[in-house]
Amino acid sequence: MEEKVIIGKVAGCEAPPGSSEGTLRLADGSRFTLLRSDKRFDFWLGLLKDKQDSGTPIYVQADPATGAVRRILVVLPKRIESVGNAPEGDRLSVAILREPSMYFLRTTRADYAEWRDRLKDAQQTHAPLPLVVEPDSKEILHVGKP
Repeated sequence: MEEKVIIGKVAGCEAPPGSSEGTLRLADGSRFTLLRSDKRFDFWLGLLKDKQDSGTPIYVQADPATGAVRRILVVLPKRIESVGNAPEGDRLSVAILREPSMYFLRTTRADYAEWRDRLKDAQQTHAPLPLVVEPDSKEILHVGKP
């Protein structure tokens, strides 16, 4: 089953004492469940409060059946140094300015062509793009509009 993915600004996060779960609300009205049994629970509460205060958007992956959060990542503006001319296998290489690692965009993503074009435009204009990157694999999970 495909995970539910939403990008948005945090509108609120509540975790009543003694409760087995908390609730994450995004500005668009989306609601998600934070399970206290998840070892990241306390970290997420602090992160979400910080992102609510700063207005920084977040990327949320959740179980579509239960709404339980599986992953939260921060959307950050990045400048693109270069974009590969052609993919190698199912990966198009992307260099992000001042980042030591090489990143990639999968050609199998439904939004691949649109996101590739945004990355190439950002490379030409030097404009920052809101990106979501998987920290371990360096895969680009989302490319926002400039």
